[in-house]
Amino acid sequence: MHLKGRRVETQLPDEYTRVTNPERFRPLHDFARNFFERLANEYDVIESSEFELVPIIMQRFDYARPPITLTPQAREEAPISVAFTPFPSLVLRCGKFFSEPFPVCACDGCGRNADEEVDRLQRVLNPVIAGEFLEQVQLPLFGNAHVTYRLGRIDAPHGLASGGSQVARSEARKLRRAGFERIQWAPWSKRT
Repeated sequence: MHLKGRRVETQLPDEYTRVTNPERFRPLHDFARNFFERLANEYDVIESSEFELVPIIMQRFDYARPPITLTPQAREEAPISVAFTPFPSLVLRCGKFFSEPFPVCACDGCGRNADEEVDRLQRVLNPVIAGEFLEQVQLPLFGNAHVTYRLGRIDAPHGLASGGSQVARSEARKLRRAGFERIQWAPWSKRT
């Protein structure tokens, strides 16, 4: 911040720079394991312990235990993966590009807890499983390229969740050539 030609350093309050109880997020691991086990029993999916990083967007990280990936038998249904980190936290992958950490921030100032993160995780996974998940590569004539997503129906009571990541124009062109311009994922098929 500048003040009449002088640069003034601003410092975050201590609670935004420390995490005194990361173990409060340990229940996320148990919830995710149980939830993914239920999904594997209920839906027509193949389970594996692979976790594919989203190219360009994600960096490697350590695992606390093997990840879980559920890949539907039908190609038009979005795969989902969860990785368990030592923090303890989760990294979720859905479809081709979507990735999200749980929690996003664990500092004392944000005050997030496992129950809130479980709710947030379900608000992501439920639309993916219901086929209310759209991903697309946006490559405007000018400006930045993006990989974006939308979760939920337009008429849903809680509205839509959407977002994305900026990518290099060359990467966006590569993705489009590979057939990833726009994907409206289908609802997951139940086991028979």
